Amino acid sequence: MISPHADLRFEPFSRRGSYLNIRRFDETTRPDEGRRGLYLRQCHGARFLSPWLAKLTVDGAEPGSAWDEAVLTLRARGGGGTVEIVFDGTDALRLRGAGCSLELEFETAPGASMYPARKGAWEVNARATLRKVLLRAETGGLEALTDWQGENSNRMTARFTPGPDGTWTAALDYFESTWTPRTPRPFEACEAEVRADFADFLGRLPSCAPEFEAARIRAAYVNWSALVRPCGHFRRPAMLMSKNHMSNVWSWDHAFNAMALMTGDPELAWDQMRLMADRQNAHGAFPDAQNDIHEHFNFCKPPIHGWAVSRMRAARPDFFTPDRLRETLAWLEPWTRWWLNHRLWEDGGLPLYLHGNDSGWDNSTFFLKGVPVLTPDLPAFLVLQCGELAEIHTTLGQSADARRWRAEAERLQTLLIETLWDGERFFALRLPAMEKVYADTLIETMPLVRGDTRHAFTLQSISKVLGYACVLEHFDDETIIRHVGVEPTGEDFDSIIKLDRHKRPFNPMVNAGAIAVTDLLLTRFGAEAADRTLAFFAGLFGKDEVSIDEAVLESEQRTGERNRAIAHLLKNFSILENPVEDVLALYFRHCAVQVTTRDLARLGMTLANGGYPPGGGEPVLCPETLRKLLSVTLTCGMYNYAGQWAYEVGFPAKSGVSGGMLGIVPGRYGIGVFSPRVDDKGSSPRGVCVHKRLSACLNLHMFALD
Repeated sequence: MISPHADLRFEPFSRRGSYLNIRRFDETTRPDEGRRGLYLRQCHGARFLSPWLAKLTVDGAEPGSAWDEAVLTLRARGGGGTVEIVFDGTDALRLRGAGCSLELEFETAPGASMYPARKGAWEVNARATLRKVLLRAETGGLEALTDWQGENSNRMTARFTPGPDGTWTAALDYFESTWTPRTPRPFEACEAEVRADFADFLGRLPSCAPEFEAARIRAAYVNWSALVRPCGHFRRPAMLMSKNHMSNVWSWDHAFNAMALMTGDPELAWDQMRLMADRQNAHGAFPDAQNDIHEHFNFCKPPIHGWAVSRMRAARPDFFTPDRLRETLAWLEPWTRWWLNHRLWEDGGLPLYLHGNDSGWDNSTFFLKGVPVLTPDLPAFLVLQCGELAEIHTTLGQSADARRWRAEAERLQTLLIETLWDGERFFALRLPAMEKVYADTLIETMPLVRGDTRHAFTLQSISKVLGYACVLEHFDDETIIRHVGVEPTGEDFDSIIKLDRHKRPFNPMVNAGAIAVTDLLLTRFGAEAADRTLAFFAGLFGKDEVSIDEAVLESEQRTGERNRAIAHLLKNFSILENPVEDVLALYFRHCAVQVTTRDLARLGMTLANGGYPPGGGEPVLCPETLRKLLSVTLTCGMYNYAGQWAYEVGFPAKSGVSGGMLGIVPGRYGIGVFSPRVDDKGSSPRGVCVHKRLSACLNLHMFALD
């Protein structure tokens, strides 16, 4: 078990559950903080209470600091010695030093004071934080440097000093009102408890490719250490934005946290999702942000919560019992009605934003000319939210409520297109002038989330990517190359011109090449070929099994004469080893596999992520397979448009005549698109347009250096 190596300027030393942290400040941190050195801080009441508790020095000088590589312990070095600090639970620290002293210079403020306590301890009333600190030396000495000024102390410094053996041990307890006597635990026991707690959290998160493991551990630490225990407004564990200077929960961040945690820790995920529901007001609104002592409703955040719940239900359907679904309706319906009843310019119209902060895109150019503004993302989110409400009601057998929410989703969808779509792109409307606002902002693309990710269609030629992956996993290069090459054809996907001349398919992404690949799979698996290859496909999609569109399959078999001609030509060239009809039966079955855009996006993300599924787990493809597969998909996947595609879009993709498109952005994204009308190249024009826009807007071209 390796703990994260972190930079204390940006990732404070803390732990799950604690409001305490230690952070370093220097010339690279925020200038407005005006601090230099190592500080003990707290995050109760962010932005309303002072975060500053004490500055830490070693032998009177700023210490160096580092993470220990075996346990989550802070080691501060200076003066020829070392100070070690570890959390003892969530509200106490264990400290020890060797060869040096440790000073804690507490922040002064009106009413702040430092005074002696029983048995040689000292207590600090940190008035600006509304908390107190008790300091105790177990071995060595504790000195207090303070001066009482009648109502407060102008100086509050504690110094732990070595005993005769050159060492000291101490405890720091942090509390609100009354200190409860407690015996500090042994330092090593505290280390073991912190290490085990972090290991448990890390083990619940998705796995990743080995080259990203260090980043995964560091990211896990950021999230683990950002959790605080229930206190005040927080009725459950809460993951803060940060323990740096944004120590709040905003009312869409919590939903993203919940989705990320859902697979491995559904209870903690559900706690995050309910944080805002706990503070929902009588109108149904969520606070824009909250911490343990404060919340505000001056702004809000977009209604992404229905979409988030749908993703969580898909990740762990077993978790959502009827009781939990009813609990979800209790807060999701009022939140939806708030937008539909209280954020309207005109009755029955589209809901609006009153500030960029409401959208979560605080300084978006859509808001530069003024507010209120109707933007295309908001109704799209609400369409999804109404749809999820309908799904939940359907699951609970409440058909009338389900119909009502579906009708509302359809109404909003129609209004969105009628009001904010010009036939080419979305725009915003500034009220009351109804002025059209066009802007280069991703808000314009947010209606993409409205895409129906549940609609099933057949893979068609996208199956060639999966079939080729299966062959690469089971055959050596020499065998594969004898049957199918890796060169672009520059011809249509079902062309036989170059096949007749060269006696071998140019690549596995055209029909001839895919049929040759299918023959290899039939040779490999024999009578089990259909079951084995479809199970392989299912694994790439993260499913237990895939389904076949039997009507499409029957149509393929009945009308596939050109493919039969290609197969007979391959048989004539001794490329096929098996009977033509047997090969085509398997090939047609692969083409008739039913998928959704979500399936394609997941497949794309798996291929983009080194073969590791997005929900975690072991890799489903080896690195060598991926290297070859993505190379051929980039150069050949878009048929006789492949060169232009690589030039303009710049990442691997595959289209199918059903209207589906798969995009793979290595190391970044998987993209799934479905729009059934196709062009003479067998690709969806709208799908191509989506990929072009995403590549340009997000700078996804593989060879873009800026």
